[in-house]
Amino acid sequence: MWISKKKFKELEKSTEALLKHIEELQSNAFLIGIERKGRENIFKFLRGGKIYEIHTMGMISDDINAWKKELLNDKHS
Repeated sequence: MWISKKKFKELEKSTEALLKHIEELQSNAFLIGIERKGRENIFKFLRGGKIYEIHTMGMISDDINAWKKELLNDKHS
């Protein structure tokens, strides 16, 4: 398949921008799960291809189901 030099340069620039964006995303942590086990809230995050968990003390007022619903419905964060 033949491609012009101009088009190749455009694709090269867009690829470089995409790779830079991917590197920036990998430095961020993304909340991927919330659950409750006994008296603990467990928050699961994805960062750099690895999953991390943070355990916090749960309170009676914590509404895990509402948090999960909000997490699943939030498509623009």
